[in-house]
Amino acid sequence: MYEENRRRHRRLACGGEARISLLPSDGAFYFGQLKNLSEGGLCVEMPCPLEVGSRAELLVRINGLTFRTVGQVRTLECPRTGMEFVQLTAGGRKMLEEFLANLSERQKAMTGLRSGRFRSEEDLAHELDSAGIRSVLLNSRIRPRADSADEKPAPEKEVENNKTIESVEAIVRVDVFG
Repeated sequence: MYEENRRRHRRLACGGEARISLLPSDGAFYFGQLKNLSEGGLCVEMPCPLEVGSRAELLVRINGLTFRTVGQVRTLECPRTGMEFVQLTAGGRKMLEEFLANLSERQKAMTGLRSGRFRSEEDLAHELDSAGIRSVLLNSRIRPRADSADEKPAPEKEVENNKTIESVEAIVRVDVFG
């Protein structure tokens, strides 16, 4: 049966960890791996499920960002638990919004990089720079992408100091978010 998507915030795939302490606290901590994050909550994968409706104090760590909040379990699809932020300080909310805006830009740039939609080295460098990703091209040339999936550009050949240098297409997978 179709269930309406009631999400108010865009979710972004994200790695990180959460330390979870049920409220009222019994002194036990649960640990989980973040799967996605939004301004309104997170999805965490954990070995022991929490009951829907449970409240917990969360300590969330993602790269250099650490924040504390209170969350309530809204969804449970073992081993994933969806939690809504119900108490987040103004400072914590601002940090989270800035982090998510930056993460969104980086993911957009990486999607463009994976799809090869740039037309030149300058376009690529500009897109990565605008996302805050420092790029370095090591003695390489990027050929404009072919307009058709069937059309493959011929390898470039250069003669330098009596040596023939042939440029061939290479794909390097980079995952900076996992």
